Amino acid sequence: MHLRNPVRTALIAVCFSGSIVCAAQQPIRITADLTDAPRKLYHAEVDIPVKPGSVALTTPEWIPGNHRPTGPVEDIVGVVFTANGKTLSWTRDETDLYQFHVEVPAGVTSLHAHLDCIVTTRASDHIAVLEWERLLLYPAHTPVRDIAIQPSVTVPAGWGIGTALTPVRPFDPNTKPGGTVQFEPTTVEQLQDSPIIAGEYFHEFPLAPEISPRHYIDVVSDEPADSNLRPELLAEISNLVREADAAYASHHYNVYHFLLTLSDVAGGEGLEHGQSSDNGVREDGFKDPEHQLANADLLAHEFTHSWNGKYRRPWNLYQPDFATMQQGELLWVYEGMTQYLGNVLAARAGLKSQAQYRDLRCEPGQQARPRLAHHRRHRHRRQHTPRQRPRVVQLAPRPGLLPGGRTPLARCRHAHPPAYGRQEVAHRLPADIPRQGRKHRTAHRPLPPRGTHPGPEPGCALRLGRVPARTRRPDQPAR
Repeated sequence: MHLRNPVRTALIAVCFSGSIVCAAQQPIRITADLTDAPRKLYHAEVDIPVKPGSVALTTPEWIPGNHRPTGPVEDIVGVVFTANGKTLSWTRDETDLYQFHVEVPAGVTSLHAHLDCIVTTRASDHIAVLEWERLLLYPAHTPVRDIAIQPSVTVPAGWGIGTALTPVRPFDPNTKPGGTVQFEPTTVEQLQDSPIIAGEYFHEFPLAPEISPRHYIDVVSDEPADSNLRPELLAEISNLVREADAAYASHHYNVYHFLLTLSDVAGGEGLEHGQSSDNGVREDGFKDPEHQLANADLLAHEFTHSWNGKYRRPWNLYQPDFATMQQGELLWVYEGMTQYLGNVLAARAGLKSQAQYRDLRCEPGQQARPRLAHHRRHRHRRQHTPRQRPRVVQLAPRPGLLPGGRTPLARCRHAHPPAYGRQEVAHRLPADIPRQGRKHRTAHRPLPPRGTHPGPEPGCALRLGRVPARTRRPDQPAR
């Protein structure tokens, strides 16, 4: 158990871009009501600062981590806009169906929106999982990192809440107070990246207490006993935190929460976020080591994405808003490298054995070495296949991570910083070649300690164009 300490500040450091949202800028206020989760309905009350005239509002379309336009606009119903107690008419955009157009009368400074969302998955009689794109409504044509928002969530009495968001008032989540919890202001970009799980059968467990910042696993389940994880499993997940700390040698977040849903109804998810991960499996998914094997790399995979995919992201997968198409030509870096590293960390942490990991890499009935030998025989041919060089954008660390009061992203110092990041060597590794036995050819340099790298200025992509001489083959020209 722990008491979360609120971070009270008048200035909110925007987590991705390094820009500052001033307290003078009135934030959007959104309250998500999950009390109708058993009826497969979520509700939202949203207050949006506006000026008189035509206003265009939107909901997210391109969802980070999904890499495609999966915004649930077709599930959003019951939209009603009001101002000064009067209902306002609205129209949907004729070409962008995610946008709503409202004509704001003179003298109105705040527009209230009510909306409902039909939740066909991730909700049961005892569980509610909220990915905020289901209920978000905000000004269109504006970078989401520049839109301030203050969220609240309402859950049934006696339900616990798990999230990486910082509550305004400290509370022990294991007391399961239920009701409404208000969180510190953030940005639309960060809120979309901060899911919530809530449930009647809820437990939060601290992990690897010697590691800073703190790590937790929040668990909800449909059955009372399932959320009380086995001590052996908790020890393995704590080892995962330690192994990641040793492998990546840096932390870009203030706190990290593994969010785990154990349910045959509301499970079935694996989605990365910067300070948390949304993991859902069947109710017996971690019941014992035998059931655990099928999901052994899930937590490690999504945890690794916090570094490879969130903190560092292929440059054209990151877009300033959720309306611009994400381009996936470098998903082999985003997903392929994470798949490899997640399996390595899972084996090192004890979530699976090394023998089990090797077995998963083989065809049925084959031994590991013949499969590797086959790839080695053809490796010379594959190495000459042209591949895209990774270009990544470094996203800013969370507020308060840099010493001396410096802005998280002060300037773009390096066009190609060879000492920071993993993608610089990834271009040498075709995604379809197993990494075992490569004798550290793919060894990754650790990310810098917190606060030691200024990062790029807002919108500056780290384009890894020139390969340093020490990482080039003798026959490979500089570009």
